[in-house]
Amino acid sequence: MYVYTFDNDNHQNQCDDMCLLNINEIDMSKFISGTNEERKEIALLFDKTFHEYGIIRLINTNITSELIDKSKEFFSLNLETKLKY
Repeated sequence: MYVYTFDNDNHQNQCDDMCLLNINEIDMSKFISGTNEERKEIALLFDKTFHEYGIIRLINTNITSELIDKSKEFFSLNLETKLKY
């Protein structure tokens, strides 16, 4: 399960419901721009949170709505076409 949100996103209610859960909020900027030690800490927190809850709340991912649209486009392709990538 994943929930992505952006300013003015129509999934905000879903995000609000998810945010009520006591799930670790993972700041991906510490992984993207952090030290090796910070990356290790984020990786361990990522693993722990997935095992405990099955979902993760990510912040500061730098993921844009354009990237999500492109990924939806890719995953809607048939398997033969995706395997070429």
